[in-house]
Amino acid sequence: MMMSAAFSPGGGSGKGKILRSTGAGAPNASPSIGTGPADGKWAGVVGLAEAIHEALEPLAASDPYWSPEEVEKRVSAYITKAAQKYRKHEMATQRGTAVQAQALIEEFVDAAMNAVSAGCYDRQWFVESNFAGPLLAAAAGTFHGCKLFARTLVPVLKTYVEDGLFSWREDERIQKSMWEAIAESGLEEKQHKKANAHLQKAYDEAHLGSAYGTSIALSPELGLLQDFMQGWMKEFVERAWEFLTNAIASSKEETIAYVVALFQKLADPEVVCLPHGLVTPLEGSMPPAGWSFIMETAYAVCAEVDAEPPAKKPKTWDEGGNAAAGWGGGGKKKKGWKGGPATMTAAGANGAASAGHPECTNAQACIGDTSCQLVRHLIDESTSGDVYCKTCWDAVVGARPELLCEFI
Repeated sequence: MMMSAAFSPGGGSGKGKILRSTGAGAPNASPSIGTGPADGKWAGVVGLAEAIHEALEPLAASDPYWSPEEVEKRVSAYITKAAQKYRKHEMATQRGTAVQAQALIEEFVDAAMNAVSAGCYDRQWFVESNFAGPLLAAAAGTFHGCKLFARTLVPVLKTYVEDGLFSWREDERIQKSMWEAIAESGLEEKQHKKANAHLQKAYDEAHLGSAYGTSIALSPELGLLQDFMQGWMKEFVERAWEFLTNAIASSKEETIAYVVALFQKLADPEVVCLPHGLVTPLEGSMPPAGWSFIMETAYAVCAEVDAEPPAKKPKTWDEGGNAAAGWGGGGKKKKGWKGGPATMTAAGANGAASAGHPECTNAQACIGDTSCQLVRHLIDESTSGDVYCKTCWDAVVGARPELLCEFI
């Protein structure tokens, strides 16, 4: 069944109808876009303005600089520009599968929202408005009559648009969370852009590059999340090793502490900068703040990268875990590092050479020793968490000072 030429995303008295203007402007049930009567130029999606007005009317008046009319005009121009680009998209002109149709709609939604965001990202109404209606009107008008959508029902198209919009919003949230985590990590502002680039590229690579099915966890779902987190951290440390050691560390432990603090911030239950597909199955059972798996993984990953042949890494460490002489000043703290949110204590300065505490949750990744006092994490006043040695706990709480504990 072909998409109806008279579609109303708002559901009210013809609003958002997709029509074609012919000559005097009489409705035509075939194409869903407007064409000028004289020169045949595209006049845009008929009904888009109405759909935008319906979506923005409650919020546009809050804009401190633009009138509601100006807000609607600008949004319409941004979406129309994206629609114009996709009108004759090569994929749309050929028959294909439902998967291909959905992929093109999501690409279209991404392009349209990026265009609107570029001009309106700092407006509160942009954050709060639901653009599903305008995007549905624009998509239906843009792709009506295209072979790829010959048997696409409007309700199905609506689902494609909503899925695309959700993915766009989620990607924006993830990027914002990464940027904020980097900004709070203790690096100088001039280093934020490079660190963020490493973090985002590692995040992208980890989706397909992680070794799924290898983690031991309380549930298969948590295991997959651990697999992704391990892949993301490993990719980040490998990509950013030279940057991290130049920007941060006078010792190996400071580099590890930085990685721990950064990823515990990203995985914090109040942030959840993680793929939606891995988080949804864990709703109600997400790892708590100060997730011990992150410290274990950070220590293992940094040790692995540090153990690579010298030709593949920018820095070596002496037996005490300090920067070796002859590389960037021989153990001096690098300019630009402000100390970071977490600092590991000297008890673990020998890194892998430390025996660790046998009762510490971090097990082989423990940076303390048998002389360390034990600490139990308190999730709340009535719920006990993992047990750490005091050295490992100091590293965790350095990043999250609000965490509670009791000495054993």
